[in-house]
Amino acid sequence: MATAETAELIARLSLKNELSGEVRRAKGDLAGLGQAVQQHTTRIGQATRQMGQHLGQGVATAGRNLERLAITGGATLIGLGVGAAKLALDWEQAFAGVRKTVDATEPEFAAMEQGILDLSSKIPIAATELAGLAEAAGALGVKKADILEFTRVTALMGVTTDVTAQAAADAFGHIGTVIGLTGKEYERFASQVVALGNDGATTESAILGITTRIAGAGR
Repeated sequence: MATAETAELIARLSLKNELSGEVRRAKGDLAGLGQAVQQHTTRIGQATRQMGQHLGQGVATAGRNLERLAITGGATLIGLGVGAAKLALDWEQAFAGVRKTVDATEPEFAAMEQGILDLSSKIPIAATELAGLAEAAGALGVKKADILEFTRVTALMGVTTDVTAQAAADAFGHIGTVIGLTGKEYERFASQVVALGNDGATTESAILGITTRIAGAGR
């Protein structure tokens, strides 16, 4: 665990100031849009307020309201740009961990990245945490073709049992390496663990702990 934490720290430090060109452009475009909206709406508000001096108090009030709208609306758009850039950077850093532990081609990484993002829309776990599970899979020797299935199963264990997703990944990785689990066997193994937890007087976390210790003998 200490090695994984050190690797994560190194990845975060090395990527701290390395926003991709796409992220930089997106942030700049959104910030620029916010500023443009603010400037144009302010000018309209000022003109309307000036008209109000000749046409009545109601129009002047509308002008002041438009000016306030320009300030709040422009600031909101700028804030959205900053927030989007932060989310993109967090994802870049998370997926960089996957690249460090998995030996794959760029098309394979692209498919894996999309697969993780798709999972995040189906399982109530952040995409960055799912990427951490995929990173753990690579570090624990899970076959490249099985990483998405491994990530899906361990994430589901994390949201449906008393085992955290990361603990499930560690246990499944060690057990799978020893007894040679692949593909859908991860799902069948998880189903058996959950069934034992439901039918017996113990918990899934206890079952995984015992199984991890006896996996070598079981093989």
